[in-house]
Amino acid sequence: MLSMMKLVNNTGQKSEKNICFVNTSLQLLRSIALVKDFFQKRLYRSGNDGRNMPICDELSRLLSNSGQFSASALRSLVGRSSEKLYLCDGTQQDPVEFLTILLQQIDKEIPLGNWDGKVFLQKFWGLEKTERKFLNNYGGKCTVCKALPRIEEENIHILRLNIPDTGSVVTLNSIIE
Repeated sequence: MLSMMKLVNNTGQKSEKNICFVNTSLQLLRSIALVKDFFQKRLYRSGNDGRNMPICDELSRLLSNSGQFSASALRSLVGRSSEKLYLCDGTQQDPVEFLTILLQQIDKEIPLGNWDGKVFLQKFWGLEKTERKFLNNYGGKCTVCKALPRIEEENIHILRLNIPDTGSVVTLNSIIE
């Protein structure tokens, strides 16, 4: 069963309080017990050399709080630290892009000496590379310019999930847990 968070300031207008996409990311992270535990217990601080970890600390506060809260501070921290200031301008943004940027910023904040923290993050990162080749019926070359078709590469960050080898029915929730 998912743990519900009471979200506030969830509007569609251009405003600092327009944080629907942040709340979506927080709901996802909170629904994964491993992630929630990692931030509630502040395990990201292991091996910290005294560095400032504002995004991890804010995420810890948000995932530990069972009452009302506003995630606009997290939105601003992520936007400024990633230098993607459009995240801070009060407009609606893509929740998947925000989650990806959030995870990247968390990775930057966790010190290299925190091996457990780095290994923890790797459980949720993957990179898939796809290559698309455009073919034609004219011997592989353009009939006008005689050039080969272009090849496009696309890197896709994915959330890796291990699927258990079991004979019983597996749900997405059980895989995430």
